[in-house]
Amino acid sequence: MLTATALEATWRTKDGQHKTGLLKPYGAVWKAGEWHMVAAHPTGAPARFRLNLVDRLQPTDLTFAYPEDFSVREWWQQTMEDYGKGDVRVTLRVAPAAREELLRLSLKSTSRVHEHDDGSLTIVLFVDRWEWLIPLVTSYGPDVEITEPAELRTAVVAQLRSTLAVYDRAVPTGPVPPDGLPHDDSRLRSTHGRHPGA
Repeated sequence: MLTATALEATWRTKDGQHKTGLLKPYGAVWKAGEWHMVAAHPTGAPARFRLNLVDRLQPTDLTFAYPEDFSVREWWQQTMEDYGKGDVRVTLRVAPAAREELLRLSLKSTSRVHEHDDGSLTIVLFVDRWEWLIPLVTSYGPDVEITEPAELRTAVVAQLRSTLAVYDRAVPTGPVPPDGLPHDDSRLRSTHGRHPGA
């Protein structure tokens, strides 16, 4: 039976709180430019811990038996599939210019992709909350449009108006592409090594 050493860990939560506890480490996963540790509390289920939020890992003299029926790969795949899924329907209209990039993104099993003769797409997502889609959608400029829900569409418009107000006060320096958008992998390179499907 595979055994491992339990760790005393201190980590930060997303809201800035510090927590300390005993963890049973099951493995590590590289995802979207960051390392994650898959570990469980002594009496809890496995969870993921972003290592850049872990301040201290100290080996203890305690050991644990690695569960025979547990696979880090399978657990991670299922966790990623479940993350963010919900009953809120979001529909995106994707222009041909963004087609290939959107098709490379990892979609959930509940997502639907409809391809049109002109090369455009309609993508239907079912999410737990739509707020996290605002920066994603606005990064595509006019190539991705929210058609539903109305609340998300309104939030995207408000975000774009707020951004435009800032740039209306700025003095442009340097050449700008004819449509105002770069036609390269700038968006991908700006996300710290993340890439579609990562």
